[in-house]
Amino acid sequence: MKMTWLAGVVLLFAGAYVRAEAPAALPAAPEETGSGLRGEYYDSPDFHNITLVRLDAAVNFNWGMGTPDPLLTHDQFSAIWRGYIKPKFTEKYTFWRQSDDGMRLTIDGKVVFDAVLGGQTNQGDIELTAGKKYPLLVEYQETGGAASASLLWRSASVHDEVVPTAVLYPPILASGRIAFADNLNLQKSNISILTPDHTLKKMNGTMMADPAVSPDGQKIAFTSGLHVSWTDPKIAKNTEIYLFDGKTGFTKRATDAPLEDMQPAFSPDGKQIAFTSKRDGNWEIYLMTPSVNKLKRITNNKAADQAPAFSADGKSLYFQTNRDGQWEIYVMDLDTGEETRLTDRGGASPACSPDGRWVAFVSQREGGRSQIYLMKPDGSEQQHAFTDAYENDCPTFSPESYELAFASTRDGKKSDIFVLNLVGKTIDQLTTTGSAYHPSWGR
Repeated sequence: MKMTWLAGVVLLFAGAYVRAEAPAALPAAPEETGSGLRGEYYDSPDFHNITLVRLDAAVNFNWGMGTPDPLLTHDQFSAIWRGYIKPKFTEKYTFWRQSDDGMRLTIDGKVVFDAVLGGQTNQGDIELTAGKKYPLLVEYQETGGAASASLLWRSASVHDEVVPTAVLYPPILASGRIAFADNLNLQKSNISILTPDHTLKKMNGTMMADPAVSPDGQKIAFTSGLHVSWTDPKIAKNTEIYLFDGKTGFTKRATDAPLEDMQPAFSPDGKQIAFTSKRDGNWEIYLMTPSVNKLKRITNNKAADQAPAFSADGKSLYFQTNRDGQWEIYVMDLDTGEETRLTDRGGASPACSPDGRWVAFVSQREGGRSQIYLMKPDGSEQQHAFTDAYENDCPTFSPESYELAFASTRDGKKSDIFVLNLVGKTIDQLTTTGSAYHPSWGR
């Protein structure tokens, strides 16, 4: 559930937060299976003007005289499929194309065949080891007329076939960047940023937590106690919201109140920021428009309202509240102010998928451990995202919505960021610092 940093003490807003000891070993997981490749589609034949990104189960298409999607405005387009291939047998594989027009295949940095930009090879061989994931890249060009693209393979153990979904995996952290806090103690915490090439960078500054990456990836809002004296016991340990602009490199203070402001969340268009504040003596949700210095209180309840998250269309706001005796998820219509309770067995830390299909949240409803659940935006179809024997917290969706990053204490009391593929149900570890909390994923 959402945590905050006050005077160096880890608190859950309504009481002390105690982590359960992680068990010695993770229960046996089902055999991993692939879910496909990340497909990037460009409205030009030379890989410029990216228009559409999605998860494709395999490279096996026949578009005829059409295009992959109406977003592509003409029949001169290109596509790139990225990810990994994990074969079941150790042997030599032959790959070939059936495409109109060109296609190029690269596996583990080796060009297997090349029929793009004047290339003349239509098939090629490569030795692969069973159970090993190899980086795979397929590039496709359509220059007019009929359009099709299929990637096939064969080996001593595999008959001629389209390379199947079961051996294809999308890239880990395929796009965008993930920001996270690197300490639970605000006085010691900084914000780190993980990029698609797995470069880890720290932001300049101190006492920074609760990062929120803007949808376009250009800004990071965060909580900081920078402008208070943390060594003077006579001064209240206040926090404010700050805003870092990646284009200019400047950081500015976005709020100014005598009591705590924290937990910022961007609207889908990046123009508004919702946040939690105690400025009126009680934890409530506020909405601000930094460009015009506009501020509005949007909840008003004697209980604590916290952890705001915008819906995919920006018309609603999800939040956690303990007004019913325990943390539950509510949603508010921002036009009417109408509030609807969505959970009744515990819920916190809501996160909305950019495609509008799902809301992820955290609950201890089964077994007492924090686990991640999914539900439809109206609260229906509540279900486990996955289950295991560890504490899992703070979900955040990828820009393409088919992945979910979260913080987990899978190694004793250490916390790292993991990513769940919602299609293939595979889980990969993104960080190994042992101190990573509250991830936020933006482009």
